[in-house]
Amino acid sequence: MIPVWKLKRELARIGQQLRIPISFTWAIVGKYLYERNKHRHVRLSAGKIACHPDIAIVLIYQPIGLQASLFETCRHLVSHGISPFIVSNAPLQEHDRNRLLERSYLIMERPNFGYDFGGYRDGILHLLDSGIFPSNLLVMNDSIWFPTLDKTDLIATIRNQDNDLFGPVFNDRLKNKKLSHLQSYMFNFKHRVLYDPAFRRYWERLVVSGNKQLVVRLCEMRMTRKLQDLGFSLGYIWTAEDGIKAMKMLHASQLSAALDYIGSTQPKIAARITSLRQLRMGEAEILDTVTGSYSTAPYLLKLPAWLLIDMLGLPFLKKDRSYPYRKQRIDFLQTPPKLQINSIIQAEIIRWDQI
Repeated sequence: MIPVWKLKRELARIGQQLRIPISFTWAIVGKYLYERNKHRHVRLSAGKIACHPDIAIVLIYQPIGLQASLFETCRHLVSHGISPFIVSNAPLQEHDRNRLLERSYLIMERPNFGYDFGGYRDGILHLLDSGIFPSNLLVMNDSIWFPTLDKTDLIATIRNQDNDLFGPVFNDRLKNKKLSHLQSYMFNFKHRVLYDPAFRRYWERLVVSGNKQLVVRLCEMRMTRKLQDLGFSLGYIWTAEDGIKAMKMLHASQLSAALDYIGSTQPKIAARITSLRQLRMGEAEILDTVTGSYSTAPYLLKLPAWLLIDMLGLPFLKKDRSYPYRKQRIDFLQTPPKLQINSIIQAEIIRWDQI
């Protein structure tokens, strides 16, 4: 039986897909109107942090007040020599703006047109138009808590690698490579990319929309391949395969718990695991049997938080309130990771599903 949460999600997704052809036409019109009137709706405020060689565009949408984790993210970035450029897709209250100015290089307030990629686009084009070409341009959004770990070398890894486009997590679609892409909550561009006219043209021509499914299809799922087609190199740290490899290193009882966890978020795989156990197949064999379908989807949705954080060292968790991510947070609280978790972010995770 399909869970209610999944049925609702799929019905909403199908409804959005049916509207895509019409939405694409309106997106072109909407983008033209937005560009024509953007100067009336975008507010820029200079912050107190200096403009360092490395800059992070931090896209936020927090219309009812800023979260404590945002300030912790800014603190972490500044401590690593990165200037936060906040792009808010909602107007800020004055006291929130003033607090954030203390922790950022620049704040841009804009309408939520185009969702995350609309904000990414405006932020990137503003830097290019201003003649600012950072050594590293980190682009991220507030759909994740970062950093969940007190000690993480993710920023150093991003800074030291040499790929034009780089992100922590690559969604490797084994059954359809054309859909493989970097997860859009965090990725980085090197200095040389920003000077390339093809890079500017990509962002200028990018079709953003008020239809979220269209934004996902045209922007998130296509950006990686589009930029690769322009000749930019791609790099990343983790894929679904790394999660599978980590599970293969677990003791039998841990592996059994991990398989139970995966099954709790995926009914089809749960039924498969149950049938294989009835055949008295070993847990390692069961893992090998089910990972073919498992590894075609983003593994952050599928693995318990302790495995992601302790074994793979991922310094972030998703804030999404849909069931699989709530399940992940429950697991996070019931089986705390062994690594030292950032106390401010941990407190927010504890309260998150009570809001």
